[in-house]
Amino acid sequence: MKSRHNLLLLLLPLLMLSAGSCTEDDRACTEEFVMLTISLSYPDTSPVLLDDYTVTDLSSGQVLSLSGVDQWIDSVNRLEGRYFLLTDGEYGLTDAQGWPFRFQGYIDTTEVVSRTFSIRNDGCHVRLASGNPDIVINP
Repeated sequence: MKSRHNLLLLLLPLLMLSAGSCTEDDRACTEEFVMLTISLSYPDTSPVLLDDYTVTDLSSGQVLSLSGVDQWIDSVNRLEGRYFLLTDGEYGLTDAQGWPFRFQGYIDTTEVVSRTFSIRNDGCHVRLASGNPDIVINP
């Protein structure tokens, strides 16, 4: 009985790794949900509080609504000047080389920031390929 118990303990991690595989090539992926964010601040380091923002997939022209991904996290992020750029929920919009996405932020109806980022995936999660996620906005 004890040897079966030990065998089960040895096989359990292997079973867990195989269950976490998220690609067809049997890559072992973590169970985390990646949420890429950008950080907006003024020169005095205070956070920029946007009224609205959009992320556009420049390869298709599709405008993504990311403020509804997790409203609680989004509201906490906004207080710190952080905004969703892309999440694992949009994994299918990326590839290993990277695709361009434009972030646009608004105060009232005035655009105060527009930046383009390249976002790729590593076979498991979305990753920032290029673009500085820390942006300083001059008032």
